[in-house]
Amino acid sequence: MTEDTGELLVERRWDSDLLDSTEQFTLHSHHEGYRFAGTTLIRHEGIRVEIDYVVEARLDWSTRSARVDIPAVATLFEVEVSPDGRWLIDGDHRPDLEGCVEIDLGWTPATNTLPIRRLPFKSGIPVSTRVGWLKWSELVFMPAEQSYTKHADGRWTYASGSFSADLVVDELGVVIDYGDPPIWHAVT
Repeated sequence: MTEDTGELLVERRWDSDLLDSTEQFTLHSHHEGYRFAGTTLIRHEGIRVEIDYVVEARLDWSTRSARVDIPAVATLFEVEVSPDGRWLIDGDHRPDLEGCVEIDLGWTPATNTLPIRRLPFKSGIPVSTRVGWLKWSELVFMPAEQSYTKHADGRWTYASGSFSADLVVDELGVVIDYGDPPIWHAVT
């Protein structure tokens, strides 16, 4: 991961009553792309845990790498994604994730920004993407099909399997509210 944090684009705090979580998030731009960084406090198997993550994205918003650290449950993931979609997690090749372009961290709305910024959208037409999803709270990576639909009023609809949620995002595509009632909501 690059050491250059670059220019701060967004600083946000999200709360989730559903997940009993709070998160501090920043998005920076730099000469190689973008850096998403967050610290989340969330309940996992009855205890409150802290998750620190950094996701590095290329200039086209595709995922380059990620680091997820959850010390309370002795979990650390180091993820590398090649430009052609080859995934290495903790040095092991994951053929089941081949072709996934973005990472989706299941406890945060931060990673929804990646496909919102990367994919070409026309209002009202769903666009699909395949992601490497770190499922909360099992803490396992699996491939997932997702779709995003941009609406004329600036809302987005996210869908994966039988789940869907409306998203309100800022001008950079970073979530303000996720769901109605919100699963995550930004706190000023």
